Amino acid sequence: LQLDFGLFDKYASLLNIPFMTELQHEADTRELQVEVANLIYDFDRKHTDDYITRSKVEELIFEVSYKFIVNKNFDSHSNQFKLISMLNANSDYQEYVLLVKIYMSLCSINKSVEVDYYKMKVNGSFHIVIPSNFSKKTSEYLEEITMHHSFSESDGVMMYDDIQVFDLRPHQPEINLYQIRLEPSDEIQSMVKYVEITNVFQALSSKEQYLIFIADNAILIDVLEDGKMNIRINQVDAKVSTI
Repeated sequence: LQLDFGLFDKYASLLNIPFMTELQHEADTRELQVEVANLIYDFDRKHTDDYITRSKVEELIFEVSYKFIVNKNFDSHSNQFKLISMLNANSDYQEYVLLVKIYMSLCSINKSVEVDYYKMKVNGSFHIVIPSNFSKKTSEYLEEITMHHSFSESDGVMMYDDIQVFDLRPHQPEINLYQIRLEPSDEIQSMVKYVEITNVFQALSSKEQYLIFIADNAILIDVLEDGKMNIRINQVDAKVSTI
Protein backbone atom coordinates (compact mmCIF):
# COMPACT_ATOMS: atom_id res chain seq x y z
CA LEU A 1 0.00 0.00 0.00
CA GLN A 2 2.89 2.36 0.70
CA LEU A 3 4.16 1.77 -2.84
CA ASP A 4 0.69 2.14 -4.39
CA PHE A 5 0.03 5.45 -2.60
CA GLY A 6 3.53 6.91 -2.98
CA LEU A 7 4.41 6.66 0.71
CA PHE A 8 7.20 4.08 0.49
CA ASP A 9 10.18 6.48 0.35
CA LYS A 10 9.12 8.25 3.53
CA TYR A 11 7.68 5.44 5.65
CA ALA A 12 9.31 2.17 4.50
CA SER A 13 11.72 2.21 7.43
CA LEU A 14 8.77 2.04 9.85
CA LEU A 15 7.71 -1.38 8.60
CA ASN A 16 8.67 -4.12 11.06
CA ILE A 17 9.49 -6.63 8.30
CA PRO A 18 13.04 -8.07 8.54
CA PHE A 19 13.69 -8.64 4.83
CA MET A 20 12.44 -5.14 3.95
CA THR A 21 15.16 -3.53 6.06
CA GLU A 22 17.78 -5.46 4.07
CA LEU A 23 16.74 -4.10 0.67
CA GLN A 24 19.53 -2.00 -0.80
CA HIS A 25 17.68 0.03 -3.46
CA GLU A 26 14.58 1.38 -1.72
CA ALA A 27 15.31 4.86 -3.13
CA ASP A 28 14.97 3.71 -6.77
CA THR A 29 11.85 1.79 -7.80
CA ARG A 30 13.49 0.27 -10.93
CA GLU A 31 16.45 -1.08 -8.97
CA LEU A 32 14.08 -2.17 -6.19
CA GLN A 33 12.02 -4.11 -8.74
CA VAL A 34 15.15 -5.99 -9.85
CA GLU A 35 16.10 -6.76 -6.26
CA VAL A 36 12.62 -8.02 -5.37
CA ALA A 37 12.54 -10.12 -8.56
CA ASN A 38 15.82 -11.75 -7.52
CA LEU A 39 14.41 -12.53 -4.06
CA ILE A 40 11.39 -14.19 -5.67
CA TYR A 41 13.66 -16.11 -8.05
CA ASP A 42 15.84 -17.35 -5.17
CA PHE A 43 12.72 -18.46 -3.28
CA ASP A 44 11.35 -20.30 -6.33
CA ARG A 45 14.69 -22.01 -6.90
CA LYS A 46 14.66 -23.38 -3.33
CA HIS A 47 11.06 -24.62 -3.66
CA THR A 48 11.10 -26.27 -7.08
CA ASP A 49 8.75 -29.10 -6.09
CA ASP A 50 5.98 -26.83 -4.86
CA TYR A 51 2.68 -26.15 -6.59
CA ILE A 52 3.10 -22.47 -5.71
CA THR A 53 4.61 -20.15 -8.33
CA ARG A 54 4.81 -16.40 -8.75
CA SER A 55 2.33 -16.38 -11.62
CA LYS A 56 -0.22 -18.36 -9.60
CA VAL A 57 0.14 -16.03 -6.63
CA GLU A 58 -0.25 -13.01 -8.93
CA GLU A 59 -3.47 -14.50 -10.33
CA LEU A 60 -4.68 -15.18 -6.80
CA ILE A 61 -4.03 -11.59 -5.71
CA PHE A 62 -6.07 -10.31 -8.65
CA GLU A 63 -8.84 -12.81 -7.88
CA VAL A 64 -8.88 -12.02 -4.15
CA SER A 65 -9.08 -8.29 -4.86
CA TYR A 66 -12.08 -8.83 -7.15
CA LYS A 67 -13.95 -11.14 -4.78
CA PHE A 68 -13.29 -8.83 -1.83
CA ILE A 69 -14.79 -5.89 -3.72
CA VAL A 70 -17.96 -7.74 -4.72
CA ASN A 71 -18.18 -9.61 -1.37
CA LYS A 72 -18.18 -13.01 -3.02
CA ASN A 73 -16.90 -16.18 -1.32
CA PHE A 74 -14.44 -18.69 -2.76
CA ASP A 75 -15.57 -22.11 -3.87
CA SER A 76 -13.89 -24.53 -1.43
CA HIS A 77 -13.15 -26.86 -4.35
CA SER A 78 -11.53 -24.18 -6.51
CA ASN A 79 -7.83 -23.93 -7.39
CA GLN A 80 -7.70 -20.58 -5.61
CA PHE A 81 -8.92 -22.15 -2.36
CA LYS A 82 -6.34 -24.93 -2.70
CA LEU A 83 -3.58 -22.35 -3.23
CA ILE A 84 -4.70 -20.29 -0.21
CA SER A 85 -4.64 -23.43 1.95
CA MET A 86 -1.08 -24.20 0.84
CA LEU A 87 0.04 -20.64 1.51
CA ASN A 88 -1.49 -20.69 4.99
CA ALA A 89 0.16 -24.02 5.81
CA ASN A 90 3.69 -22.60 5.61
CA SER A 91 4.68 -19.35 7.31
CA ASP A 92 7.53 -18.87 4.81
CA TYR A 93 4.95 -18.07 2.14
CA GLN A 94 3.73 -15.00 4.03
CA GLU A 95 6.94 -13.27 2.95
CA TYR A 96 6.60 -14.73 -0.55
CA VAL A 97 3.07 -13.33 -1.03
CA LEU A 98 4.27 -9.93 0.17
CA LEU A 99 7.20 -10.04 -2.28
CA VAL A 100 4.87 -10.86 -5.17
CA LYS A 101 2.47 -8.04 -4.23
CA ILE A 102 5.40 -5.60 -3.98
CA TYR A 103 6.63 -6.81 -7.37
CA MET A 104 3.19 -6.27 -8.94
CA SER A 105 3.06 -2.72 -7.53
CA LEU A 106 6.56 -1.95 -8.81
CA CYS A 107 5.64 -3.25 -12.28
CA SER A 108 2.72 -0.84 -12.31
CA ILE A 109 4.81 2.07 -11.01
CA ASN A 110 7.66 1.46 -13.47
CA LYS A 111 5.23 0.67 -16.31
CA SER A 112 7.10 -2.53 -17.10
CA VAL A 113 6.92 -6.24 -16.41
CA GLU A 114 10.67 -6.77 -16.35
CA VAL A 115 13.55 -4.34 -15.83
CA ASP A 116 16.58 -5.02 -18.02
CA TYR A 117 19.73 -5.25 -15.92
CA TYR A 118 23.21 -6.68 -15.73
CA LYS A 119 24.17 -8.96 -12.85
CA MET A 120 27.94 -8.89 -12.30
CA LYS A 121 30.11 -10.36 -9.56
CA VAL A 122 32.33 -7.60 -8.21
CA ASN A 123 34.40 -7.67 -5.00
CA GLY A 124 33.14 -11.19 -4.37
CA SER A 125 29.40 -10.43 -4.46
CA PHE A 126 26.82 -9.87 -7.17
CA HIS A 127 25.90 -6.30 -8.12
CA ILE A 128 22.83 -5.22 -10.06
CA VAL A 129 23.44 -2.55 -12.73
CA ILE A 130 20.62 -1.04 -14.79
CA PRO A 131 22.34 0.24 -17.95
CA SER A 132 21.29 2.96 -20.36
CA ASN A 133 21.79 0.39 -23.14
CA PHE A 134 20.97 -3.30 -22.75
CA SER A 135 21.88 -6.46 -24.62
CA LYS A 136 20.74 -9.94 -23.58
CA LYS A 137 23.93 -11.52 -24.96
CA THR A 138 26.07 -8.99 -23.08
CA SER A 139 24.07 -9.69 -19.91
CA GLU A 140 24.67 -13.43 -20.12
CA TYR A 141 28.36 -12.95 -20.91
CA LEU A 142 29.03 -10.47 -18.09
CA GLU A 143 27.38 -12.69 -15.47
CA GLU A 144 29.37 -15.71 -16.66
CA ILE A 145 32.75 -13.99 -17.03
CA THR A 146 32.60 -12.11 -13.71
CA MET A 147 31.89 -15.40 -11.93
CA HIS A 148 35.11 -16.94 -13.26
CA HIS A 149 37.44 -13.92 -13.13
CA SER A 150 38.04 -11.55 -10.21
CA PHE A 151 36.70 -8.06 -10.86
CA SER A 152 36.82 -5.27 -8.30
CA GLU A 153 35.23 -1.85 -7.78
CA SER A 154 36.90 1.31 -6.52
CA ASP A 155 35.19 4.72 -6.25
CA GLY A 156 32.39 3.54 -8.52
CA VAL A 157 34.71 2.24 -11.25
CA MET A 158 34.76 -1.48 -12.12
CA MET A 159 38.23 -2.90 -12.68
CA TYR A 160 40.13 -6.03 -13.64
CA ASP A 161 43.56 -5.89 -11.98
CA ASP A 162 44.53 -2.23 -12.59
CA ILE A 163 42.48 -1.88 -15.79
CA GLN A 164 39.35 0.26 -15.52
CA VAL A 165 36.56 -1.23 -17.64
CA PHE A 166 33.20 0.33 -16.61
CA ASP A 167 32.24 3.59 -14.93
CA LEU A 168 29.33 2.64 -12.66
CA ARG A 169 28.85 6.09 -11.10
CA PRO A 170 26.10 7.36 -13.45
CA HIS A 171 22.53 6.46 -12.47
CA GLN A 172 22.23 4.32 -15.61
CA PRO A 173 25.78 3.72 -16.85
CA GLU A 174 26.69 2.90 -20.42
CA ILE A 175 27.99 -0.66 -20.56
CA ASN A 176 29.60 -1.75 -23.83
CA LEU A 177 31.55 -4.74 -25.07
CA TYR A 178 33.34 -4.51 -28.41
CA GLN A 179 34.37 -6.55 -31.42
CA ILE A 180 37.92 -6.19 -32.70
CA ARG A 181 39.57 -7.44 -35.86
CA LEU A 182 43.22 -8.46 -36.02
CA GLU A 183 44.91 -8.40 -39.43
CA PRO A 184 48.48 -9.28 -40.49
CA SER A 185 50.86 -6.32 -40.62
CA ASP A 186 52.56 -7.43 -43.85
CA GLU A 187 51.82 -9.43 -46.98
CA ILE A 188 52.19 -12.89 -45.48
CA GLN A 189 50.39 -15.51 -47.54
CA SER A 190 48.05 -17.44 -45.28
CA MET A 191 44.69 -19.15 -45.27
CA VAL A 192 43.78 -16.89 -42.33
CA LYS A 193 43.29 -13.30 -43.49
CA TYR A 194 42.13 -11.89 -40.17
CA VAL A 195 40.76 -12.86 -36.76
CA GLU A 196 37.63 -11.28 -35.23
CA ILE A 197 37.08 -11.40 -31.48
CA THR A 198 33.82 -10.46 -29.74
CA ASN A 199 32.98 -9.62 -26.11
CA VAL A 200 36.06 -7.44 -25.76
CA PHE A 201 36.48 -4.97 -22.89
CA GLN A 202 37.92 -1.54 -23.74
CA ALA A 203 39.94 0.23 -21.06
CA LEU A 204 38.45 3.52 -19.86
CA SER A 205 41.88 5.14 -19.69
CA SER A 206 42.75 4.40 -23.32
CA LYS A 207 40.75 3.61 -26.46
CA GLU A 208 43.74 1.62 -27.68
CA GLN A 209 43.82 -0.92 -24.86
CA TYR A 210 41.65 -4.03 -24.96
CA LEU A 211 40.99 -6.87 -22.52
CA ILE A 212 39.97 -10.32 -23.79
CA PHE A 213 39.09 -13.46 -21.86
CA ILE A 214 39.70 -16.80 -23.54
CA ALA A 215 39.16 -19.91 -21.42
CA ASP A 216 40.98 -19.15 -18.14
CA ASN A 217 43.33 -16.63 -19.73
CA ALA A 218 43.18 -12.83 -19.63
CA ILE A 219 44.76 -11.25 -22.71
CA LEU A 220 45.64 -7.54 -22.73
CA ILE A 221 46.30 -5.87 -26.08
CA ASP A 222 47.94 -2.43 -26.32
CA VAL A 223 47.81 -0.83 -29.77
CA LEU A 224 50.90 1.33 -30.39
CA GLU A 225 51.15 4.47 -32.52
CA ASP A 226 52.70 2.59 -35.46
CA GLY A 227 49.80 0.12 -35.48
CA LYS A 228 51.79 -2.71 -33.92
CA MET A 229 50.63 -4.34 -30.71
CA ASN A 230 51.96 -5.43 -27.37
CA ILE A 231 50.21 -8.52 -26.05
CA ARG A 232 50.25 -9.79 -22.48
CA ILE A 233 48.73 -13.12 -21.45
CA ASN A 234 48.02 -13.34 -17.73
CA GLN A 235 50.43 -10.40 -17.15
CA VAL A 236 53.22 -12.13 -19.11
CA ASP A 237 54.53 -10.51 -22.31
CA ALA A 238 53.87 -12.60 -25.41
CA LYS A 239 56.53 -12.70 -28.11
CA VAL A 240 54.76 -12.20 -31.43
CA SER A 241 56.60 -11.59 -34.70
CA THR A 242 53.71 -10.33 -36.79
CA ILE A 243 49.98 -10.02 -36.22
